[in-house]
Amino acid sequence: MKLRNTFSTIVLVTVMLASTFGPAFAQTNSTAVLASTPKMPIHAVRVQYKNLATSRSEVAAVDANLTKAKVNFVSLSAGRVEWTYFKWSDHPEYTSGDVTSTKLDFLALDSAKYKTHGWIDTTLDVLSPNYIKAHPTAAAINASGGKSTDIVGTMELVNGAYGKLLLAAVTYIAKNYANVNSISITELCYHIDGYGPAEKTSYMADTGKKDWPRNSSGDININDASIGTWRSGLISGYMAKLAAAAHAYGKQLYLDVDINRSNLAEETSMDGTCYTQMLKSVDMLVVWAYYYLDGYAPEYLTTLAKSLTKYDASKIIMSIGLWGPNNVNKMSADLLQRGLTASVKGGISNIWITPSIYMSSSLWTVLQKNW
Repeated sequence: MKLRNTFSTIVLVTVMLASTFGPAFAQTNSTAVLASTPKMPIHAVRVQYKNLATSRSEVAAVDANLTKAKVNFVSLSAGRVEWTYFKWSDHPEYTSGDVTSTKLDFLALDSAKYKTHGWIDTTLDVLSPNYIKAHPTAAAINASGGKSTDIVGTMELVNGAYGKLLLAAVTYIAKNYANVNSISITELCYHIDGYGPAEKTSYMADTGKKDWPRNSSGDININDASIGTWRSGLISGYMAKLAAAAHAYGKQLYLDVDINRSNLAEETSMDGTCYTQMLKSVDMLVVWAYYYLDGYAPEYLTTLAKSLTKYDASKIIMSIGLWGPNNVNKMSADLLQRGLTASVKGGISNIWITPSIYMSSSLWTVLQKNW
């Protein structure tokens, strides 16, 4: 599917660019073209392979299925800042073993191959176990005082070395991968984690309080609304930095967000990703509707979609995950069809299916019939 021919062009004054990105940017990029929005409705598939190092043998079949299903938006994994699926010349120490062993830049190859389908997105995962092993003090602290093995602290993200590294990765992709249209950030969630000394200092300074809100037991009340408001404000500010880096090179910036089925209106504020706050900074939200994994009826997507229609529909993508409980991962055609129908019925027609590795022939047929 061809992208829209009309591009919205923004001419950025050289002085503004220099003040934001430094003299080097001003010298080489005195103007920037903001990427067009993807064709609506979005019919997206996140491509994943059985084995990245040997994935070239899988590409033809994936490409054929994308064509038959009339997919107009393809998402590719960029890996993690600590384990990239692209050749990051600025930080070769973080290049994945798949890239170094094959000498292939998988993001470059796949973004060129799948560009014929339309929009190309690439996703950066913020889980960083290797980085935390190398930098133990960067680990997020949970409400009980334990350290996360997977995610860095909130202040480390928004003000620390890790956050600068993620910003550098977004900037590098935006600058060097012409076929990429957008960069998505995924796995960002702080409801349980993010209560270290640096976070406490920031929370108190922002709210004027002398301590975290606490339950009668003395434990931190992680569900207190003031925490979600404070943290969402911080993360929204950081997302604005990532978005500015992407926009400077004509790309968009998206963010994956979870849902809170017990309180949709809360908009995962307690994760630090209040939708309203995030949409002040990012171009689109990719909303996780993983009903197969989480064990709820696909018809719930109508309720979820209706709750999201207060936002511009062009800012929301409904993400249907194919992961199943207990690692079953064999969604039926009926279950997928019901989810697609329910989302559209509720008013959200932008759909993202993930991951392609779990797409059976019957599921591809469902997409062909619907798209």
